[in-house]
Amino acid sequence: MAWELYKKTRTYSTEEEVTITKSGLLTLNPSLFENRFKDKPYADLYYDATKNLIGIKPVTKAGDFSYKVSPSSNGKFGMISGQAFLKTYQIPHTTSQKFRVKFEDGMVVFPVKSAKGA
Repeated sequence: MAWELYKKTRTYSTEEEVTITKSGLLTLNPSLFENRFKDKPYADLYYDATKNLIGIKPVTKAGDFSYKVSPSSNGKFGMISGQAFLKTYQIPHTTSQKFRVKFEDGMVVFPVKSAKGA
């Protein structure tokens, strides 16, 4: 029997996803970052309290309330510092959670649980 060395590779989901990390970062996976934020280095954050939805709108220029979308060191992921946003809307992030997203109304949208809306 001939042994073959497994050459470790990193695989990424082709689904567009956001992870809310326990440190309060909103991490955009490679598919989402490439498809929606490639030429849009800023984002406006929205919250729909009635439906418990987060909206992340990619924008080209920073507005008064925009967040910088920072690329990861390898340039494949995007990161938004969301601690204040999550705290304001009482969105729990004691553990990291991944969310599949939809793109509607010009923004990335996904449902979350909120202590405020519960």
